[in-house]
Amino acid sequence: MGLRRYGVKCQYLRTPDAIFEVQKVSGEKGSWFIYGNVEPDGGLFVATRVDPLFLLLPHLTKSRRRKTKKDTGMFVPLDQIISLGEAAFELFKLPGVLEGLGHICETRMGWDDKVYRLSDKKLLGWLKAKVSRIRSGFPLLTEERLATANAIGILSEYLPDTVFMDLVEEHKMSKTFVYPKKRKVIRPYFTQLLHSLLHTPVNT
Repeated sequence: MGLRRYGVKCQYLRTPDAIFEVQKVSGEKGSWFIYGNVEPDGGLFVATRVDPLFLLLPHLTKSRRRKTKKDTGMFVPLDQIISLGEAAFELFKLPGVLEGLGHICETRMGWDDKVYRLSDKKLLGWLKAKVSRIRSGFPLLTEERLATANAIGILSEYLPDTVFMDLVEEHKMSKTFVYPKKRKVIRPYFTQLLHSLLHTPVNT
């Protein structure tokens, strides 16, 4: 399934009840022994479950058609959001996605059906809950501010720049603090952190 994270081309695998991001993990040196044979490519493909609301953000942002940041934008019916791309149509087939829109969108009853508009306030609250969940996966980082910065850094891969900066400012940080030139990485916990973020159901 072809989808994009913000600024990055990615591959995704959709099952009947979930979507997974597929990444290849490899080191400088490595190989596999398979049935007595040596496979020189020591890479490993890892599939990590993703909250589909992250992947719907570009469609929801585009559908409200606001001209300025102060403009709240338009309410649109679900079929207009789906019409923005085949990927959106596939995501709405997943269980819980439609209900999950209520956590990041304002809703109203239109002439014939419910209409939706991405809400900056709701989206920020939803992302703060994500940050808190990821931050709890940093047991070796006793400094809460640093753990929060690492959590925001992981989330930023799935956010447009404007939303990322809103999240940074909400935590009273700067972009340079979240993305310093050199950052200490706690590698044993990296996979655990990704799982903490991406496996979170859409209703949190």
